[in-house]
Amino acid sequence: MGSYDISIDPGTSATGVCVWINGKPISSKIPTLRPPKDLAFEDKLLWLRRRLIEMFKGICGVDHRIDRIGIEQFQGHTDKPNMLAMMKCSAVRGMLLGLADDWAEEVVHPNKRQIKKRETGWLAEHYGVTGSKDALDAFHLGILAGFDKRKNQ
Repeated sequence: MGSYDISIDPGTSATGVCVWINGKPISSKIPTLRPPKDLAFEDKLLWLRRRLIEMFKGICGVDHRIDRIGIEQFQGHTDKPNMLAMMKCSAVRGMLLGLADDWAEEVVHPNKRQIKKRETGWLAEHYGVTGSKDALDAFHLGILAGFDKRKNQ
């Protein structure tokens, strides 16, 4: 079967999601979930939750749980946060934490503060993955969480 890990770069307009199996991204094209712009914020949260549930079911079915889900600990990577943006990001992260608790054996909290400039691009090239900035951030968060060190279990 394999061990499934998912790393998520949460956002209010774009959320990167990287699925890992046995220490490697499951696809060379990492997806970004983008809710329709005309939705109210609360409806964007519901839209994102529904898409993630569909994705989780597609990855592991309804009977298998995901081993680990890593959700970015965003508080540490910005020096001058905008209060409204931080409140919205907190709502997204809260929704993701609840969802992760339902689907994963363990939830981890990687932090982008550990990332050096241009490191994400180099790692993406090394692994042969592509995607939006949000998608590649999700990929890099998976590395920071140690998802690349997993082997078939």
